[in-house]
Amino acid sequence: MFITAESPSPRPTAVAMGLFDGLHLGHQAVIRAAAACAPTLTPAVFTFQFDAPDMATKPDFARILSPAYKLKLLAEMGVEGICSPNFSEICGLSPAAFFEELLVKTMKAEAVFCGYDFHFGKNAEGDGVMLANMCKTHGIAFCQLPAASDSVGPISSTRIRAALQSGEMEEAAALMGRPYALCAEVVHGRHMGREVFGFPTINQLYEEGSLLPRFGVYESRTVIGGKAFRGVTNVGIKPTVGGSAPAAETHILGFDGDLYGRQPLVEFLRFMRGEKKFSSFEALKAQICRDAAEVSGKPDGN
Repeated sequence: MFITAESPSPRPTAVAMGLFDGLHLGHQAVIRAAAACAPTLTPAVFTFQFDAPDMATKPDFARILSPAYKLKLLAEMGVEGICSPNFSEICGLSPAAFFEELLVKTMKAEAVFCGYDFHFGKNAEGDGVMLANMCKTHGIAFCQLPAASDSVGPISSTRIRAALQSGEMEEAAALMGRPYALCAEVVHGRHMGREVFGFPTINQLYEEGSLLPRFGVYESRTVIGGKAFRGVTNVGIKPTVGGSAPAAETHILGFDGDLYGRQPLVEFLRFMRGEKKFSSFEALKAQICRDAAEVSGKPDGN
């Protein structure tokens, strides 16, 4: 259920509030608290998306999850409704207008949940204390959850971005509670994987504004029709064959079907080596063989 000012929620909701980029363990705690209100209240999420890169409120912001994958994960957590306006539509609202127009009128909130560092309204003037007081005035239940932490400190999207850009996939997975993954449409490439190297591959492009993990080769796992296949994924511009736009190219072991137009989930499990330009196609093919052999020795699903 997509909730908008033109199509407000038909039922009272329990609302989890936040940008929720990365949907890490701290975000999941907020969302599951709202989901626990079902069936008395409809579990819903208020989030937003930056409709222009220069609107991002944090330096070096880049989206960890594609919008489609984010929706899929939210549904799996029990969310039944989502209100996700563009940032340009809400950034000028005062905290009071934000609360009245979005939470009360549009979402019909009867319970509100947020994280320890949540801010809202123009210039982020609203905080948890202000939100608690507004909810109390309107008879709305309110809960601000503490930070989820590990031995390093609070879990955050900033830490996840740093891990992904360094190729530290195990750390990113620990912070998110699942492997970092790309869920994007399979598009046609130059068909060199099959025709030149003898390794059929799928090509997936990153959407504008998406975070790019460290360029290089990863051990991966591709989920197709509920079944997981081992594989090797290259992220980058493929300098040996003259690529340009960054993309993910995955060789899926034991699968040779047609995935064009579909959106398989490719999970990045381990960084294997950096991207490099090889002296010849033959040298690149030999390395691809070594990469595939290294991964093929691992059990399915690991």
